[in-house]
Amino acid sequence: MKKDELLNYQPVLTKLFSSSKKKERLANAYLLFGEENAPLKETALALAKMINCKEDDIFCDKCISCSKYDNLSASDFLLIDGKKEIIKKEQIKRLEDFFSMSALEKNHHPIYIINNVENITAEAINSLLKFLEEGKNEVIALLTANNREKVLKTILSRCVKVTVNPLPYNIFESSLLNQEITIKDNRIIFDRQLIKTLYPFYSCRETLLSDLSEDESFFKAYELYPYLLSSLAVSIDNFTFFILREIQLNSDNKCYNWLFLLLRNSFVKILYKEIDEDAFSSELSKIKSRGYNIENALREINRILSLSRINPSITLNFLKVADKLKGD
Repeated sequence: MKKDELLNYQPVLTKLFSSSKKKERLANAYLLFGEENAPLKETALALAKMINCKEDDIFCDKCISCSKYDNLSASDFLLIDGKKEIIKKEQIKRLEDFFSMSALEKNHHPIYIINNVENITAEAINSLLKFLEEGKNEVIALLTANNREKVLKTILSRCVKVTVNPLPYNIFESSLLNQEITIKDNRIIFDRQLIKTLYPFYSCRETLLSDLSEDESFFKAYELYPYLLSSLAVSIDNFTFFILREIQLNSDNKCYNWLFLLLRNSFVKILYKEIDEDAFSSELSKIKSRGYNIENALREINRILSLSRINPSITLNFLKVADKLKGD
């Protein structure tokens, strides 16, 4: 995250950390939380850089310390990313071992980031809680969460809680419009429709490009999604038939997780927002007119997505959503 992005779009957070840094009154643990598209990991990395930069109240982007954080090579820094995989007890044990053996740099705070800390096993939570309670005074924890409600209350009570804002849509769009990436020989161009579809999940260009260039699951879902909406606009039976046929052809769980996310956003739009003009607006208007029980189906999708992992029976999950649409 650039310095001007931190200053312009996270002013409260920046002021808090800058003031605490000057007064040498930084807390031992912070929880950064925000909407699904808030740049949590990027903000945490910027704050880690800020805490240990001695040349600027924010960060200078020139000193050795800043360079090390940019390269994720600081000797007393560790990142665990719960967005990519469930956080297990072994990872927390490695965290404990790492800081027990790390050599401390003079006038320097050892820092660890746990991104999406809500995606953690029960055994790992207990180990993390113990580490937070017994951690060295100079070690600073930067935890992040999209779903604050899923973070254990005992962990919440040990953290200073700070909100992270999504970057504005116009900044996100201008950073991506007409850019290209290649995934497995497929050339993807970011047009306005694609960017608008992605914004509920991302507002930081760098993270989006990193995630999507490694995995084509989103683009599989994005290609299927108009057909899924068209089937639902006709009838629930058509929707069910479409899903059953596609699952036989494609067993990519991540693709169906994306389909659930896209469907959730469309249902939220139908229920609580105006259906804006885009490639999906016609189908959404038809779905709205069908009188389906969208509210019940949305609750079921949220229940499915709240699980640590999508139920291996993708078919069963979609059939449950179809039943909820009927009002059953």
